Amino acid sequence: MKLMSNGQELDFSISYTPNDFLIELIYALDGFLDGQVSWALLHEVPTTQRFLFSKEENDSSLRIEQYSDFSIAYKVANIIPKPNQYQLRSELKGDTRKIVHAFWRGLKELESRASTDLEPEHWRWGFPTRQLHRLEIKLEKLK
Repeated sequence: MKLMSNGQELDFSISYTPNDFLIELIYALDGFLDGQVSWALLHEVPTTQRFLFSKEENDSSLRIEQYSDFSIAYKVANIIPKPNQYQLRSELKGDTRKIVHAFWRGLKELESRASTDLEPEHWRWGFPTRQLHRLEIKLEKLK
């Protein structure tokens, strides 16, 4: 997965172990549209990235925090971590809908490739098409 943020290109390898990042990401984006602080954990050996979505007074933000291992990221997922527990990889501020829409476009592209280019056994539980469709409906209602 590639993410462009503040002129910087970030590369991530998506894994379904020990958690299903794609479904966590879709649920995090859904909660973010509802104004909730939400997050998804992306496990990359040996590090874990936390995609943290939050809404502030006038802006929404996405922070990508890198943790040295999954257990630390999992423990701090519901609390505010100490700065020495992670490295900030990127931070983006902007309109909630635009941030979610950018992820939605990438997920739709990945969904189309999942059924043709990628091996079915790569997806432990199958691609989360139904959840992505619900996110799409919610995005459409916010236009």
